[in-house]
Amino acid sequence: RDYLARAVKSIDPRLTIHDLRMVPGHTHTNLIFDLVVPHDFEMPVCRLKAEVAALAKKEDPHWECVMTVENSYT
Repeated sequence: RDYLARAVKSIDPRLTIHDLRMVPGHTHTNLIFDLVVPHDFEMPVCRLKAEVAALAKKEDPHWECVMTVENSYT
């Protein structure tokens, strides 16, 4: 969890994650989580997801990200 939280902050310090679950399988481990972005965040969601997934794979090539992107309330 700590690695992933730091990884998303390296993209933008306003990004946060919550509800992280790790589901191991035979060939990979799914990292299932919510990624919270500010309302004025300008990076396209598809690019953001790709960057987060790449950072996760850098830490462990067996990690697959399954993320839901949501806007922050503040």
